[in-house]
Amino acid sequence: MAPTTHDFDEPVDRRGTSSVKHDQDHPDHPGEDLLRLWVADMDFRAPEAVTAAIHGRADHGVFGYTEASGRLASAASGWIAAHDGWAPDPSTLVTGPGVVFLIAQAVRALTAPGDPVLIQPPVYYPFSETVRSNGRTLVCAPLTYDPGRARAGFAAAVAGEEPGPSPYTFDVAAFEEAVVSSGARMFILCNPHNPVGRVWTPAELDAMARVCADHDVFVVADEIHADFGRPGHPHAPFAAAAEKAGCRCIVCTSPSKTFNMAGLQLACGWVPDADVRSRIEAEMDACGYFGVNPLSQEAAVACFEHGGPWLADLKAYLEGTVDWVNRFVAGELPELCVVQPEGTYLLWVDCRGLGLSDEALARLVEVDAGLWVDPGTMFGPEGSGFIRVNLATQRSVVQDAFRRLCGAVRG
Repeated sequence: MAPTTHDFDEPVDRRGTSSVKHDQDHPDHPGEDLLRLWVADMDFRAPEAVTAAIHGRADHGVFGYTEASGRLASAASGWIAAHDGWAPDPSTLVTGPGVVFLIAQAVRALTAPGDPVLIQPPVYYPFSETVRSNGRTLVCAPLTYDPGRARAGFAAAVAGEEPGPSPYTFDVAAFEEAVVSSGARMFILCNPHNPVGRVWTPAELDAMARVCADHDVFVVADEIHADFGRPGHPHAPFAAAAEKAGCRCIVCTSPSKTFNMAGLQLACGWVPDADVRSRIEAEMDACGYFGVNPLSQEAAVACFEHGGPWLADLKAYLEGTVDWVNRFVAGELPELCVVQPEGTYLLWVDCRGLGLSDEALARLVEVDAGLWVDPGTMFGPEGSGFIRVNLATQRSVVQDAFRRLCGAVRG
């Protein structure tokens, strides 16, 4: 693997910066200094173009009310066109402080209290929280997991071979049955899927779009991890499938995951239907949201226009980290199975071979190993026996974490 230009091994001390990841206490272990590989942000500095843009805007010295500019819309659309082959119309852009915020606005604007909203667990836990907290009815169409295929894919990856099809699939018939039986009005799609790492294929997205079009289900597609498809797994935007099927949708994207800008709080919602767009904007007005942060906007434009080389180096670095984890777990922790990710920088690890309850697994990870990772149960009962590990940190930190885990298991 070719060396990267950017030094992602350089330690960055984030303590004392009000970092959620590094300064927040673990709810069950307050005051304990755990090694932190949980919440999905990165321990890497953003591209130099981002900090330069922020400095340049800060030098102006005036930070009044700011609207989303045509330059932001064009830059964001151009980035998606260049990387995904779909060019959203810049005029369809709705901005918000985060993807979850946009999802919530869509839920509030396009469904009524009590309406069924469908998700595919194990999935990003704010989906279920947003549905329930807004008084809608949660409906689940769980993904199907094949542990034998997971083991085979893991072994193939360790051997330097293609891991083959993902062990996580969705059953079209079961998906449609969940839609019909529940009367679902909305489907929240995770594409790529967090935490299991699926990058849905165009054929799979076509099937989802067809079912949703046939039953008048509005789709909210969270594509925040779109830029982290691994080799052989290019991201396909749901909007392309929706256009073919005549399915109504909003596609949510953001530079926050790609360029480690979550704290700058800027997300893009692409809403092709003008009526739907006006309803979502009205809901935002009702919530008191207006404009964008001027520093966030400059940073976003800078990364969309100049961040490509940095991202290419980052993805190469993350590939090396995944390779190391695969080899280490295969050699030292064979009870575990690393589900081979097709996308994201998050690793979904099947720990059920340890024969532990979720409570005992949490004690092993948090107390014995001194790690803070996300327990699989956060993503639904289908995550029982799994953990989610954030790999977007210095490789030495990841190595320390898995060595600690090995010591705890063998101890």
